[in-house]
Amino acid sequence: MINQETKTINIITSESVTVQDMINSIIELDKHVINVLEEIAVDKLNRNKDSRILFLKNIHDINVNTIIQFSFQTESQNKLTDKDWLKRRLPHLSSSIDSYSDISKYAFQKNRHIFNQILDNLILNYFFEFETKVRNIVRSIKNLENPYYNPKNKKSTLYLKGSEPFGGIRKGLFENHLNLNKKDYEVIGIYSAIRNTIHNSGFYFSPDSKNSNYIYRTINYVFEHGKPISFFTLEMKFNMMKDLLTLFKNIINHNKVMKIEKVNDLSAEVKFQ
Repeated sequence: MINQETKTINIITSESVTVQDMINSIIELDKHVINVLEEIAVDKLNRNKDSRILFLKNIHDINVNTIIQFSFQTESQNKLTDKDWLKRRLPHLSSSIDSYSDISKYAFQKNRHIFNQILDNLILNYFFEFETKVRNIVRSIKNLENPYYNPKNKKSTLYLKGSEPFGGIRKGLFENHLNLNKKDYEVIGIYSAIRNTIHNSGFYFSPDSKNSNYIYRTINYVFEHGKPISFFTLEMKFNMMKDLLTLFKNIINHNKVMKIEKVNDLSAEVKFQ
């Protein structure tokens, strides 16, 4: 049995990370996406606008857009120390801007918030794309049994429709249908918990008001209800996103999923004028 380290949330720690560190990490992620695109047979999936290939394409776009956002912000961050520049763009806040005795403090805090916001959006967008495309896969599988079907509940259905809580999809698709090992998709649990903290400004709030434990990469992470997390380092963030990509690759390369003629994606049918 593997010895597991336990990390709890008691002390808030900080790490020294540059914007270039983040950009380099995204570039490495995007190389991974491009490699996966090159490994799978994309011609037919491309023609059909299949959800499996759209996931990879959308993630690639998200990576590139985030790199550009970071670059723009880095190249323009000194503008935030220019009161006249700020007032031209925020005329309704002119008096407040004039009142700052040390505009550099405002610039530092604002830049840090913007950079964190860009990175948080990257993390959330990865999971949004993953969840959306997995639900599409579920909808493309006929008679995929609902693991939580309850005949006494009129709203409960025998087969998954793709709109159920993700816990049911995870069990019905990953565990029961594809027979994946729990370790193969352990990233889902901790990713969901991290998403919870992002939505709550860095604090974890459990639906049942209790602490939660998630094992990820042999470490048992403890999320304490109502407390901030201290272990979410840059390395961990990018490990999670890479593991999510690997999981999706394993799903679409599974024999049962490869046999699906087409995984419909409604977003591919939207036409913009």
